[in-house]
Amino acid sequence: MAEINDELKAVTFQEFVDFLQEVKAKQPCSACGKKSWVVMSGEPSEMVKIDFNGSEGRGLSVFSSYCANCGAIRSHAAPVVLEWLQNRSERSGDQIEDPDAGTTDE
Repeated sequence: MAEINDELKAVTFQEFVDFLQEVKAKQPCSACGKKSWVVMSGEPSEMVKIDFNGSEGRGLSVFSSYCANCGAIRSHAAPVVLEWLQNRSERSGDQIEDPDAGTTDE
């Protein structure tokens, strides 16, 4: 799970905003009907934790935004955001290059 946490920490504020725009997450607030959302910056929060009979349980990391009018919170599952980022990278042909690739020790 540490690998996923490192991936989550690498997601930038702008990448999350890009995700919201591309998937058209523009619905009005379900509580008050306003359309003004504030995107929370920083690391994803652990929003959901389930504990079964004293076990450590499982959690779901989410990226959140809140209604600027009434404060209702809307969350987006981090694994979906990560998958979108990976697919976007593959579509655009972005690849992380190995700085040592193609070099020889002569």
